[in-house]
Amino acid sequence: MGEDMNYLLEPLLEMEEYNGVLKQLNTSKPLNESSELIVAGPSDSQKAHLIYGICTHLNRKALFITFNEMQARRFYEDFTFFLDEKAILFPAKETVYYDVEAKSNDAIYKRIVAIDKIIQGDYSIIITSIDAISNKLVSKQLFTNHILEFSVGSVINTQQLIENFTVMGYERADMVEGKGQFAVRGGIIDIFTVDKDEPIRIELFGDEIDSIRTFDAFSQRSITRLEQVRILPAKEVICPTSARSGILAKIKKDLNNYINKIKGKKDAEFIKQVRTSIAYDIERFESSFYFPGIDRYTSYILNKANNLSDYINDENIVFLDESVRLSQRIENIILENNELCKTLLEKGRILPENADILFDYEDIFSALDDKQKVYLETILHKQKDKKEVEIFNILSKQNPSYYGFSELLVNDLKTLKNSKSKVVIMAGTRSRGEKLRDNLIIDGVEAEYCHSHNASLIPGKVIITKGSLNKGFQ
Repeated sequence: MGEDMNYLLEPLLEMEEYNGVLKQLNTSKPLNESSELIVAGPSDSQKAHLIYGICTHLNRKALFITFNEMQARRFYEDFTFFLDEKAILFPAKETVYYDVEAKSNDAIYKRIVAIDKIIQGDYSIIITSIDAISNKLVSKQLFTNHILEFSVGSVINTQQLIENFTVMGYERADMVEGKGQFAVRGGIIDIFTVDKDEPIRIELFGDEIDSIRTFDAFSQRSITRLEQVRILPAKEVICPTSARSGILAKIKKDLNNYINKIKGKKDAEFIKQVRTSIAYDIERFESSFYFPGIDRYTSYILNKANNLSDYINDENIVFLDESVRLSQRIENIILENNELCKTLLEKGRILPENADILFDYEDIFSALDDKQKVYLETILHKQKDKKEVEIFNILSKQNPSYYGFSELLVNDLKTLKNSKSKVVIMAGTRSRGEKLRDNLIIDGVEAEYCHSHNASLIPGKVIITKGSLNKGFQ
């Protein structure tokens, strides 16, 4: 886990407060609800640096939750610098109440790929936003049960496979053109899985898999032969065939109860609109089940709603970025959802239960009770209703942007060198780093470029290396 970045972690171990955080977290028991660990003072990219250090020194995985999607993507870039592909972004998705045929499924597919990596434990840190984890998920077991694996020589039942693909959310087509589609022609099964850039062709000899290969969807030419294939679900919310009759019965029951409740309060035209809208959805459930706008029936499909935290084990440390902003954001999300549902309810388009598709603040954080939690607060706010608070001050100062201001950079570097500070400059690419080194030497600042991340930090020395962070810090 980031062994070649250890030189960036050495200064942390020289800090008493940082070692206090490690000591507090280095316990087999999670912090209880009345005892919170707070790190006060770090700026944005410094938070990524701290978390990388904590996870490295404790050899632990982590879940990082920030207050909006833009912040999540910025932090993902920073964590990618430290951890490369071991940093996973779990993005937010748009909750769709309307029948929108042209809606892109890219965000859904990225979430599904992320969930699969989480299930396999193929990550060091999960980066997400409060927006992203407000959506309810199926159980980890149900998701895992709908991942199919085949290898050359496997014996399969084609009809059963077609049913499995349908339950997993794949759409049958004459020819696959995009992700989430499959086609069956004789002994050839094509499927465009959500985690691949090319579709996969499975050729059968009788009921045995004779070959597996990727191919070009346009030319139909083979690209790569495979020995095995792993097929992920194409839908995030999966509904097994055995559960569908119960779901339809619940919708019909709620429809009748709602009609009885509004009789005498609403006119006949409104009641007819409600019956027509819900009857149309029931018809689509019975014919194909998955349809645009099915998000509004999430509460009916899920037997028990799960949180992303249910997919990770108790050894994961949960880092919460700016608790006040997290609380404000989830309140706004719930408010926006309620307002939209209120409008649709007044138009007779949905049932009252359709609004219950998101977790609120209490739901999200109660699901984290069995996890160790670290709150990261740039500015420490007054802590309410907490009997015991462990606060560690790790203050940092955000550096200004030096883009186009070389004189300012030179002056600051001279000051830092004179104060015997340890200085690392992330210059992006090697060519930019070497050019910056040459320019600094001309301006009277001795600097050294190191292509690999194995330099030793020496007081008063300026090291330039590859890579980048969103914001610099001291």
